[in-house]
Amino acid sequence: MSMNGIDISNHQAGIDLARVPFDFVICKATEGTGFVDRYCDGFIRTAAGLGRKTGVYHYATGQSSGKAEAEYFYANIKGYVGTSLLALDWEGGAVEQGPAYALAFLDRLRELTGVKALIYMSKSVCRAYDWSGVAAGDYGLWCAQYADSSPTGYQASPWTDDGGTGAFPGMAIYQYSSTGRLDGYDGNLDLNIAYMDGAAWDRYANPGGGADEPSVPVTAPPAAPEKLAVDGSFGPATVRRTQAYFGTVVDGIVSYQPESNRKYLYSAYAGCWQFLKTGYGPGSDMVRAMQRRFGAAVDGWAGRDTVLHMQAFLGVAQDGSMGPKTVSAWQSWINSH
Repeated sequence: MSMNGIDISNHQAGIDLARVPFDFVICKATEGTGFVDRYCDGFIRTAAGLGRKTGVYHYATGQSSGKAEAEYFYANIKGYVGTSLLALDWEGGAVEQGPAYALAFLDRLRELTGVKALIYMSKSVCRAYDWSGVAAGDYGLWCAQYADSSPTGYQASPWTDDGGTGAFPGMAIYQYSSTGRLDGYDGNLDLNIAYMDGAAWDRYANPGGGADEPSVPVTAPPAAPEKLAVDGSFGPATVRRTQAYFGTVVDGIVSYQPESNRKYLYSAYAGCWQFLKTGYGPGSDMVRAMQRRFGAAVDGWAGRDTVLHMQAFLGVAQDGSMGPKTVSAWQSWINSH
């Protein structure tokens, strides 16, 4: 039995996971000893709320020590231990440090969590180094190899060469495309097949199988959010709820909106919608996610086109102005999703 899934990071900011088909998602959490992916928590909470399997990974830089990177990863993912699969992303500059560095990471993480993480690497890296120490530690392999760069959907039997995986007896997860195309998202996605069922995934995440307490305190599954007041004001509560729904940063701020668009956003609460008097800036990830959902042009700036598509999506009068009736309809919609 197998499962289909994706791995994502800040590069997929604004993705609406509720619209994308997947059995599991593995999210970037940290990198080196100084970077935390701010989108990870929103992605994980959204996926967990959808009842999907989750995982978190650390992107190694090889610039300190395996132990130090493991401790940094652990410090930032304690709340996921016992519920999410853990993985080490071994590529880029870290590769030249060799398997000993990776093994130091995996062993230290196991000491801290009781979990044997997977290690991600390309098929060529599997065969270019002696991974016998890692394989002997029973650390599973998440392997990457692509047949080509052509866009593809999920594949039940993706191509792989017959050259083997070095010291590893096989693959737990296989990433077979970085140009995946799935309904609900208009960009490329990494596509993976996990050669396991949901129960096996849970055993990777929590080897105790639930019989014992998890190795560290875990974050309880998020409670159902409180209902928004249907008051027609796109204020802080509605902004935060919308951000949480789409898996973007939940800070209550709709950033970098051009002042010229304010006339289309009658019910936008000025205290949390950031209007720029000059220039345009990069726009808002939340707005980009909304535009994708409504089928509007995706630029991060909420203007007349966005409002018209929003109104069409909600089935309210299309006058191009985000007034109280439009916002109330959005609040009612998001309360039911």
